[in-house]
Amino acid sequence: MFGWMDYLAPGMVAHAVLALSVVAALGLVLGSLGFRGIRLGAAGVLFAGLLLGQTGLHIDQNILEFVRDFGLILFVYTVGLQVGPSFFSSLKRRGLQLNVLASTIVLLGGLMVEAFRSTQKRQQLSWVQPLKSIRKFQITLTWK
Repeated sequence: MFGWMDYLAPGMVAHAVLALSVVAALGLVLGSLGFRGIRLGAAGVLFAGLLLGQTGLHIDQNILEFVRDFGLILFVYTVGLQVGPSFFSSLKRRGLQLNVLASTIVLLGGLMVEAFRSTQKRQQLSWVQPLKSIRKFQITLTWK
């Protein structure tokens, strides 16, 4: 299905660069399309990569790790460019409120973990104490 790419980019690295370019171009088109006021934006590139990967577009194993990391870096960079300006304006408007909310969520998560751990310890101890008393009773019976 993607034999034309081998013709245009005969080398391993050239093939990977062409594949990334095709995925990025298709992803930008997909991300700019809107449906009922919702656009994918930079996530369109991610979905285009998933779609083309499922249809048979593959990259050589020797440079796959580099391409994977590079693609992730580009994706995070584009999401940062898209969200960055609104992030700082939102931080100026409601920065304290959002930081308190985030701290509360982290603190509640930690408290839930600690409560769960202490509950498990109590359940373990509630089973251990009768066993210890039974052992003591058996030991005292054997000595008499």
